[in-house]
Amino acid sequence: MKKLILTSLTIILSGCGAEELFNEPATDMQSCIVGSWNNEGQLPDFTYAESYQFFADGTMQQIKRTEFSYTLAALNWLGGGENIPRYSIFLRTGAWEYRDGMLHIAEQHGREESGQNEAEIIDYLVENTPVGVPMENSPSWTEYYGTTTHCDETFLKRGVYKISGEAPLIYQKQYTYRSPNIENYPVYDSTYTFFSDGTGEYMNGASSNSTTTPPQILALEYSYEGSVMDITTQACETCEPNTYQFVDHGHTLSRSKLESALFVRQN
Repeated sequence: MKKLILTSLTIILSGCGAEELFNEPATDMQSCIVGSWNNEGQLPDFTYAESYQFFADGTMQQIKRTEFSYTLAALNWLGGGENIPRYSIFLRTGAWEYRDGMLHIAEQHGREESGQNEAEIIDYLVENTPVGVPMENSPSWTEYYGTTTHCDETFLKRGVYKISGEAPLIYQKQYTYRSPNIENYPVYDSTYTFFSDGTGEYMNGASSNSTTTPPQILALEYSYEGSVMDITTQACETCEPNTYQFVDHGHTLSRSKLESALFVRQN
């Protein structure tokens, strides 16, 4: 098993403060993605840390760690509930590659353990989780995910929209999923089109190899506060409108860090 590159559970409070703006996307995305990336934060009852390690040989490791507060454990015990472990840690190994504008991840092995001692849990997971192998050697049960991704010298974020037109402004995201039960899997498109009058159009579900399922197309309205964009859509006349918050980086739209994980380079 490759040695895990672990970072401390020091909390950055990533859900607070202004939204960070991306730098220009890397010209060599494959090289940019290689390295260690971390996302940390804090909620009232627990702190969390999620990290990815993308290795140059095409393998990867993902670790999610949750540290529950003593207050939550005490309240649960006083209420007659079961003891809450101090830590819950999930380790996934697999493979990755950047292809066709998307970061593809093959999820090959995963294991979760809970307990009171963080170091002991990590040691157990490392010893009992097989190491990832290159994409072409993935086990038969592997699930594959791919989506449009931003990478620069500081930030990594999956599931972003990249500019594809300027008159009007058009931002596009692609995503795909494949499991052992799906052989011919499509690549789906999700697109935002913005007109200068504060209106636009959202299209979701257009497939590169499907002619039977039409995409969902919705009208939208948008507004700005600094670099933060609020986009409101309504699925039907009697439906409640939904508002989503994005950050406009110029070349890229991304969901706000309160709604979607933003990873920061660690090396």
